[in-house]
Amino acid sequence: MLKASGKRGAIALADEDGRIVATMKEMLFSFAVGRQHYKITRKGLFAPRYQLWRDGGGDVVASALQAPFVNRYSIECDGKLWTLKAVGLTARKFALLRDSDQVGAIFPTALNPYRETIVDLPGDIPTETQVFLTWIVARQWD
Repeated sequence: MLKASGKRGAIALADEDGRIVATMKEMLFSFAVGRQHYKITRKGLFAPRYQLWRDGGGDVVASALQAPFVNRYSIECDGKLWTLKAVGLTARKFALLRDSDQVGAIFPTALNPYRETIVDLPGDIPTETQVFLTWIVARQWD
């Protein structure tokens, strides 16, 4: 589990011990986990596809295809498929589904989502993909 906090456009993610794992700067479409850098690309307008790329290696780590006009994404990572979708009308909390079963969630603990957000996703999802999914959710807050 990760915890995210910060301010609009700059969010730090920390592990359970409080160590900073990654810092996201939304406008840069990039972040680092340890010494490895990642960049995010977007293609499309009404149903955008976001892709997470490992910098230097040219490998796509994960992708997220948004359903047109709704806060629902088809996520692909390591040959596995999930659905990330908003829960409720405010689009503050997102659930991660495998088939129709909820396996994780990203949700703020306060009205201001930048104060603290819990990233409670399965351990088999790599840290960089968890940061990527948090980046997608944070974009919905603005």
